Amino acid sequence: MQNKTSTLEAMAAKLGLKVNRDKSNIMRINEENSERIKLETGELDDVAEFTYLGSKITFSGGTDEDIKTRISGVLSVKKSSNVYYY
Repeated sequence: MQNKTSTLEAMAAKLGLKVNRDKSNIMRINEENSERIKLETGELDDVAEFTYLGSKITFSGGTDEDIKTRISGVLSVKKSSNVYYY
């Protein structure tokens, strides 16, 4: 994973771009390797979950948490509106 991250950082630099360490994280899905991933500006933080395009992604790779969140959101909108569903 370190090799891929270093390659990404090098390719971005060729285009005049930088990988922002503060906006980048590492999530290991079903991965046993716990090697710290480094950029030129420092190490990336490991996270257990994050939201991408409205979907919650967890380190276990499951979708249960995302489905619960979506159902909860729909129910709260339904309760707070005067719209009836048939």
